[in-house]
Amino acid sequence: MSADVPERDPLLDELAAAFELHDPAPDGLAERALQSVHAALEADDLDLELELLVLLDRSTELAGTRAGAGPVTLQFAADELQLLLRVTPVDAGRCRVDAWLTPEEGWSVTAVQGRRHTPAVVAAPGRFEFPDLARGATRLVVTATGTDVRLLGTSPFDL
Repeated sequence: MSADVPERDPLLDELAAAFELHDPAPDGLAERALQSVHAALEADDLDLELELLVLLDRSTELAGTRAGAGPVTLQFAADELQLLLRVTPVDAGRCRVDAWLTPEEGWSVTAVQGRRHTPAVVAAPGRFEFPDLARGATRLVVTATGTDVRLLGTSPFDL
């Protein structure tokens, strides 16, 4: 094995074999899961297909020993589009999201949390914010506002 890839623990292989023997995944589980994902996307009433923004980085800023959960930075990209998010806890169930988008002109952004859709205004220089979002699974949908309508979306991420 190379120095960059750690060697797999043989105990994990034994554990996987035991699960496969005594508690195998039900037939068709992967297909049903994909069907559920597609059904959830269709339930959002999106008429256009989403291009996926890929998560490039997730980092936690350094904090002092007495600090609680601090801000988290997420970076997404697709083609020429770059999206940077800074998620700051407000309280146990809420957070603030400050974000920057490049190129900065011609976009609108909506945070999707279940059936709740929260729009944000993208101002110069590509900055937008969600001052009060619920913690939990979230997806951002970025829409080009020019003549060529284009939808881009992040995969769901946890706030």
